[in-house]
Amino acid sequence: MLNLGSIVLLSINIIGMIWSWFNIRFDLSNIYRSIALFVAYSGLWIVKRIIWFRGYEVSLAQGRELEEVYRLRYQVYLEKGHIEESPKEIFLDEFDPYSENIILKKRGNGVIGAIRITFSNDHVYLPMQNYFNLDCSSQTMVELGRWVMSKEFRAKYFKSSFLTVIVVLSAYLYLLRHKETYVLFAVRPEVKKYLEEIFHFSINVTSQKQLTQWNLVKRQQIKGYFDKPVIPCEIQIHIYQIFQFIFYVIQSGFNRESNYNRLNARD
Repeated sequence: MLNLGSIVLLSINIIGMIWSWFNIRFDLSNIYRSIALFVAYSGLWIVKRIIWFRGYEVSLAQGRELEEVYRLRYQVYLEKGHIEESPKEIFLDEFDPYSENIILKKRGNGVIGAIRITFSNDHVYLPMQNYFNLDCSSQTMVELGRWVMSKEFRAKYFKSSFLTVIVVLSAYLYLLRHKETYVLFAVRPEVKKYLEEIFHFSINVTSQKQLTQWNLVKRQQIKGYFDKPVIPCEIQIHIYQIFQFIFYVIQSGFNRESNYNRLNARD
């Protein structure tokens, strides 16, 4: 006979599978990919339910949430000394109209974390090309960047990288669903090493040429950020990596100590 806990767990899985079904556009020419995405979305749904019961929510920013993202970004960059004060108290750039933001919300506090996904096209280059003279074609890539989290929650509530990884996992699944395969991002060398250690896949350093005068000028606009080494990285995303993300999330949970600061060292 099923006990109450088993019934609840079974119900969560059934609801998660139904939810996943409506969130995936199956590609009948690639059954493996479709099934893997289905399972990955089911796993993500269950993880999201777990954090929801703790008062957190991860989603795609919509409407007024975007202004919350820009205000949070302003607060974090101002706190770190990367920008000057502004009467509008928001921080956005020319790439935001072409970008999406995956956000982390806390009930009663609004948006407390966000990461930006920027798509390239024939008319728009990627933000990293402002700061690096990349020796690659951005036309086939997207960029993950502008990761920010509220100072209050960095200091008081986060004892592990659990929620940070869930945000990145959500962004990863979003890109897979849209059939994007190459991702650019910039991190500190120690963060690159740490990500490779916990997820067990390699991250390539993007080939680059000597910095141009334009790159140097743009770097000066984000004061202090490039005083420490920052490297441009790229990764070809695969579905199997999703399961490594999910495994890490399950393994770390809310009570695992220590690694949050290393993961968030890239500002």
